[in-house]
Amino acid sequence: MLFWAGALAVFALDQITKYLVHLRLTPNQSWWLFTYVQNRGAAFGLFQGKRFFFVVAGALVIALIFYFHSKFKSSDLLQLPLGLMLGGSAGNLIDRLARRYVVDFIDFRFWPVFNVADTGLNIGVGLLILIFLLKKEG
Repeated sequence: MLFWAGALAVFALDQITKYLVHLRLTPNQSWWLFTYVQNRGAAFGLFQGKRFFFVVAGALVIALIFYFHSKFKSSDLLQLPLGLMLGGSAGNLIDRLARRYVVDFIDFRFWPVFNVADTGLNIGVGLLILIFLLKKEG
């Protein structure tokens, strides 16, 4: 249940916020902590224009998440991080397929602009690392 709840929460919040940003701002326009960026690359704007690579990579990441979801189904502790990662991966993959770019908009000015999907992915990965580190110690 945590897997699907995490995935749905991240995916829905990501798509709703991207829709609102797309509706209210024009590309490169800023307002408060938001700047609408059409990211055709990866994190930090790297590898611009490599859409096919990122679509394939996103699909592979989603396949791996489903593999680990089924492999560790009995571990409730791992399901939430995997779900967060699924929601984030799916959110950015949908952008790449539908728009040909990822909508980024959260802008703290000292860090590259990102979105809710990126946040879900990073929190999910961070939780997995934390779980495995704590498990190793205990």
